[in-house]
Amino acid sequence: KQNIIDYMKFAAKTGSRITYIYILSKIFPHSFLFNERNLIHRMFIAPYLKYARMTANQVLDEFIADPKLKAVIGGGQLIDWCLIPSDASWWVVAAMMGYYVDGGYYPKGGSNNIPLSIIPVIKAAGGEVLCRATVQQILVNNQNVAYGVEMDKTGEIIKAPLIISGVGAHTLYWQLLPSSVPAAMSKREELQILQAKGELDVSFGHMTAFVTFEGTADELDLPDYNIHSWGGLDKYEYDISRLQKLFYADPIKYGDEALICLTFPSAKDPYYNVKFPGKSNALLLTEAKYEWFEDEAVVVNGASNPYGKRTKGYKALKESFKDMFLKRLIKYCPQVADKIIDIEIGT
Repeated sequence: KQNIIDYMKFAAKTGSRITYIYILSKIFPHSFLFNERNLIHRMFIAPYLKYARMTANQVLDEFIADPKLKAVIGGGQLIDWCLIPSDASWWVVAAMMGYYVDGGYYPKGGSNNIPLSIIPVIKAAGGEVLCRATVQQILVNNQNVAYGVEMDKTGEIIKAPLIISGVGAHTLYWQLLPSSVPAAMSKREELQILQAKGELDVSFGHMTAFVTFEGTADELDLPDYNIHSWGGLDKYEYDISRLQKLFYADPIKYGDEALICLTFPSAKDPYYNVKFPGKSNALLLTEAKYEWFEDEAVVVNGASNPYGKRTKGYKALKESFKDMFLKRLIKYCPQVADKIIDIEIGT
């Protein structure tokens, strides 16, 4: 018990300070605080950043001996960052635990109310919100300053004093920025070096199951909390990293043992029954790798296999995850076994 108390105190203090340090480093990147040769950096910054560079397992080894407890703390919320405890930065794990330690919130009326609330504010300030509007490229002038974007289908040019990109590094530097931009070329080379050293890899996605039930959340007694579930972690001595690696290599074989997260939006949303009377739902998630679908991602003559137009092979592979999801759902909610109206698997 004392080890848990000590760890939680350490995580709250150290994790939050690392967060503030990273925020300040982005706002003031050239500050003397982030000069590694500076005495202040060595005394007050570096000791905290040391933990950000350590894995979850490395830090937990200093506090926790019990493998089951270590699994709960180091990888219990793995679905939120998709990196095993032997690889994930301890700071990410601690920050996520700190985020949820006092519980979470759910938007009344569902998550679509978030953009519906934000969009009027943006428009009132003279802005605009475009959905499914693909950007062809970011426009850069002769001074290597981005000044706008060119839209994909229309060719329309939208200019702005500041361009903020929210896409991944590969999409930004290989697709959106012209190869003639020196900064883009330099970053490509840097990323290629990191890839060659094994320090940069493609991030994970998710497999999902959207399930609809006949009956309200109250009638079916659906939980209003999330369930982070492993089907056979004890068989692997509570070594999450070991089990998830096996799952990455063969998701169908190890799917019944690997991580699946279950959440029930209809049990959290007080307005759900107003929008969908007499119905309720669940969402199940597990980690997914692009490589699983790589052979099905390109069809005849190199044509792409886009969303909404998947091949039969792609759909068949996707559907093979359905049984895995249903087994885990029934394990925790056996009362819904004969109440399922629809289940849709997503990649």
